[in-house]
Amino acid sequence: MKNNYFIAMNSKTLSTLGKRGKGLAPLNLSKAKRNFLLVDTETIGDITKGEKAFPYDISFINVKSRVINYKKSYINKDIYDNKYLMESAFYKNKIPFYNEKLASDKDYQKLSDIELLLELNDFIKQNGIKYFLAFNVKFDYNSINNLYEKLGVKNEFKRLYVIDIWKVCSDMLKMFPKLYESYMIFCHKNNLITDSQCNVRSNAETFNRFVNNDLTFIESHTGLEDTLCEYNILLKMLWYYENQTGQDYYYKLDSVFNPQGFTFKGGIFNTTNLPPILKKYGLS
Repeated sequence: MKNNYFIAMNSKTLSTLGKRGKGLAPLNLSKAKRNFLLVDTETIGDITKGEKAFPYDISFINVKSRVINYKKSYINKDIYDNKYLMESAFYKNKIPFYNEKLASDKDYQKLSDIELLLELNDFIKQNGIKYFLAFNVKFDYNSINNLYEKLGVKNEFKRLYVIDIWKVCSDMLKMFPKLYESYMIFCHKNNLITDSQCNVRSNAETFNRFVNNDLTFIESHTGLEDTLCEYNILLKMLWYYENQTGQDYYYKLDSVFNPQGFTFKGGIFNTTNLPPILKKYGLS
């Protein structure tokens, strides 16, 4: 089989991404004029079993001054057209959706893995992209980087600064106690708790439900649709900060990958924080 992904998924994982912005001044996200790529990937490979993730869908929206200038979903033909590989995709039930979009929507394009990466490189260079955004950015960045490493293609993503929308959300909750209490109560009332019962959920679907007060929202788990969901979360959080403070929001670029430190074992999303909040408001 050409470009054997089964072997690549189980090869040794390389540590490729550290604190990319170390030592840089915080970025004003409220008035950032640079072009951003907000990216979402859908992948094969089970990272919980130590496998590398490889994307069959790399989707992005190009944002500048809070305006979406361009959107695209690249489908990796070398994975997508291989039914054996797609059997390992967690959201393989979305295949009919992709087939329909590829047949009818110009925003969706199927390319070979090498063609796809070259198109991404060209887009980054031609549009002066400087920042890579995602919700839980490490997963999306690493899955894309895995593909570059596997194919030996020059990686323009390596020169981009990364911004984690999940971290923006977490920072907002830490800064504003009322917002934090509202989020915790929202998760408690609607049973948005992890299977372990140790933490309230803090994924994109939960945050989107919270910022829109819409319990019916279901994350699509298709790349392009999810980028729009994640951008909505970012905009709502920026609006809240700006409305509460009258100031611009600054993102500390050198702390991108610290979030796990306050997620678990007594962190802000831990359910042990719920009882005093519920007692304060007379809830149970």
